[in-house]
Amino acid sequence: MKRPAQPSSALTDIIRSQNGVITVRQALDEGFPYASIRRHVRSGTWQRMAPGILLTGQGEPTLEQLCTVGVIRGGPGAAIGGPAGAKLCGLRPTGELPTTIDVWVPEGCNRRPTGRWRFHEDGQGRLAGVSGRPPVVPVEHLVCDLTVDLSETEIVALVTSCLSQRLTDERTLLAVVERRPRLAGRRFLLDLLRESGGLDSVLEYRFDDRVLKPHDLPVGVRQAARSGFFHDLLYEAFALIVELDGRLGHTGAGKFRDFRRDNVGAVNGWVTLRYGWDDVMSRPCAVAGELATVLRRQGWEGRRGCCPRCR
Repeated sequence: MKRPAQPSSALTDIIRSQNGVITVRQALDEGFPYASIRRHVRSGTWQRMAPGILLTGQGEPTLEQLCTVGVIRGGPGAAIGGPAGAKLCGLRPTGELPTTIDVWVPEGCNRRPTGRWRFHEDGQGRLAGVSGRPPVVPVEHLVCDLTVDLSETEIVALVTSCLSQRLTDERTLLAVVERRPRLAGRRFLLDLLRESGGLDSVLEYRFDDRVLKPHDLPVGVRQAARSGFFHDLLYEAFALIVELDGRLGHTGAGKFRDFRRDNVGAVNGWVTLRYGWDDVMSRPCAVAGELATVLRRQGWEGRRGCCPRCR
């Protein structure tokens, strides 16, 4: 069989810019013979990914290549969203590759889902400010879309991961949430992001609602100052401090400030218990048990109650 022709430098540039993906029309427009396209496909050096779309390589296509095919099929203005978009932009860099590729297209562009590609018409401004190759919707919209099927604990993990990686900031993310009134879980996201609340204050509320009240535990003094530091919860009579870390992994100067604060308390005979979102949301009864044990050891004469989750 006659060897297929090789792409010109101009066609190679197009292929490279599209992650190894090319359309038949692009190849023909660059003077590449249709007979050579057929020979590449027959020999297995190129693969048919969708009608009129080819992968110029062998082996399993990468996520970038699958998403590029989706964007080409979506047409001008299309961009990747959903789990695939989250993986491409680094919001969810680990885990298995998504089996379905979500592609957002402008309103009025009706595309039928075929294979692993699903097409959605955008009416929320997702396609403004797309970036990357293949293009991905802004990370703020990715966060909003992904929270639909998540628990509050998972939402906090997603938001804190996004902010800690500096993929966006609280103010920008908040502005997008405020522009999407029909967003599921919108109230929780607003509480999480607004400057008057924030992650720490929401965690304090959840600690009170899931740990203290259901288990009849005493409430300490909130945001109390002692030895030059502020503490989330202070039990003066029992020399006990409870710190609630609303953000994943205190880092930098904040991390060492936590160390110094704990060390000062230990030197003065105080016990410090430190909890995060996963503790409060996933194991509130165990946290209540730990708190009650330390309180009793420090002189509390009360008794821990049981909530429906304890039984």
